[in-house]
Amino acid sequence: MNKKDFLNRFTSDDKTSLAALYEKIKVAERVSYPLYTNEFYPPNVINTLKDMKELEYIDMKFLGGFEEAERKLIGFNSEDYYDMPYAILKLKCKSKFHNLTHRDFLGAIVSLGIVREKFGDLIVEDNEAYIPVINEVAPYIINNLTSVANTSCEVSIVDNVEEMPKVNFEDVDIISSSLRMDCMVSAITRVSRSNSEKLIKEGRVLLNYSPSLEKSKEISMGDVITIRGYGKFKVFKVLGNSSSGRIKMRIKKYS
Repeated sequence: MNKKDFLNRFTSDDKTSLAALYEKIKVAERVSYPLYTNEFYPPNVINTLKDMKELEYIDMKFLGGFEEAERKLIGFNSEDYYDMPYAILKLKCKSKFHNLTHRDFLGAIVSLGIVREKFGDLIVEDNEAYIPVINEVAPYIINNLTSVANTSCEVSIVDNVEEMPKVNFEDVDIISSSLRMDCMVSAITRVSRSNSEKLIKEGRVLLNYSPSLEKSKEISMGDVITIRGYGKFKVFKVLGNSSSGRIKMRIKKYS
């Protein structure tokens, strides 16, 4: 597969980053030693790679730091996990007056000049955050991140991933007239169908982390719908039908 064909498999992604990924794959084809990307990729990139039949002969592993992680870096020819290219950091803040959120911790890291591709998903619980970061930026964060949202913060490396909390979800039951994108957005946000179409048209709706402007797109189980201003949701399962024939569904809202 040439570079042009490779890049054309992806939509609305950073072509410079994907070009670097292509070059990494070409190197992995020629060598037998472990090789890793130096950035985390979003699920739409990971899923596209997994679907490429042309790459099935390459030994690829997708590493996010913890089981529920969605942003992952990629390892090639990697059989062991003793020399991972990332560290998991624990950001511990002590405050009786702040209930720190995912956005607070994310903003604190980005404010240091760390680009989003250098760290993975965050788990936030009780004013603590756990986050996998590329090894090269870990010392900088440890030495320079001293506060989050004006709350003092201590940063350390997690040696045992078993101590990390699980990703929190809130179960939400909805009723939708169909699995079309506009119907699902309307059911999730509790706005009218016309307003849900407006959200989609304005580009405020992402399907599996890529912009989705197609209101009639059919949603599948396991899809992740992100609606700016409302949150991120995973479509979990169909519970049945209402007396009027509408679909009862359970979705999981990311905390």
